[in-house]
Amino acid sequence: METAEIRPARSQARSLPSLPEISSEVPASLQRANTRSQILARLVLAAEAHGLKLPGGPFAQVNDVLTQQWAQYCDAVSPELGRLLLGEPEILVSDDLLDVVINARPDINTFFMKAVVETLEKVAAGLGWFVVSVLQSARGSGFAFYDLTVVSYHLESRFWDLDEFTDECYASHLLMEEGDREYGDDSKPTEDDMARLREQYQFWPSQILEAAGGHDVLLGGVVAAKDSKKPRVAPMKPSAVHKWIKANSDHAQLECVKAALALQKHLSKKEATALIFDSGPDDTQAVGGMCFLAWEDPQMVWESANHAEEYAYNGGDVMEAVARKTLQLDKELTDGDLSQLVVELKAYINGWHLFERLMSHFPQQE
Repeated sequence: METAEIRPARSQARSLPSLPEISSEVPASLQRANTRSQILARLVLAAEAHGLKLPGGPFAQVNDVLTQQWAQYCDAVSPELGRLLLGEPEILVSDDLLDVVINARPDINTFFMKAVVETLEKVAAGLGWFVVSVLQSARGSGFAFYDLTVVSYHLESRFWDLDEFTDECYASHLLMEEGDREYGDDSKPTEDDMARLREQYQFWPSQILEAAGGHDVLLGGVVAAKDSKKPRVAPMKPSAVHKWIKANSDHAQLECVKAALALQKHLSKKEATALIFDSGPDDTQAVGGMCFLAWEDPQMVWESANHAEEYAYNGGDVMEAVARKTLQLDKELTDGDLSQLVVELKAYINGWHLFERLMSHFPQQE
């Protein structure tokens, strides 16, 4: 926050009172504050040009106008926006950056995939995995959430070069790391080794695959297809999903499939993915998610998310956010830049609503 520093001047004569002297930094401070207000005002007008109505006043500050303007838009998209998949939009202007942030919130909801995917797979092969592929696309498009890929993220340094995704192979690598055996030693660990290591280390391959229902595709590529406990099924293509919808207009799962297809179509637009977390010039790391998503048992997802967050906090600068777009102010910000930012934020909010529509069909932790 910019402040005006006031300090007493040196008295020139003992008979005269000492008058306050305004710091030389004040004019520059006021200029910066004025510049920030101008940027926010221009953003308000850019949003109005894209259909966001100006709110009724009076308002003391321009950022209050901007906040209310976007709150109106969110409410118009859905009065329930952000209640199922948690997040908090914020627009910030500093001396150096214009920041659009979707802040993470605590106490996020936990959802389960198994019932939805298995039900849809019984209807048509690949239909359930189409829904999963849409969820995975959303996670990589600025709608961050915690699922079993967080296990992969946390343990990739150990798992990436496993010959087989098995407990024995993992134990062999741990023994090599501890210096108890030579690298390249292919002999199986003893039962005593296995028992000791299980007490020391978490997240064994068998446990991870069990948490994924045997479906390696849920682990984000850490497991080779040959190690999967379940055969992989290719996701149905969007064109085939569209045909299925037309042919099954009264099916019990119709609305879930329609919601998935609508989100997939939205995410195919360039502007819909513009708020993928931007680390910015300060190389900030994101922490947080809109929800937890487990196959059936959420315990491993919860634990892995906790470990990942601790690792991030210990590693440097972090921001509790799921999405972020930054515009640097070291060069003049054009009206086109602000217009594009409005388009991208509108697309994000619309995608958020579509994502919530889809997740409303998934069982939720009470």
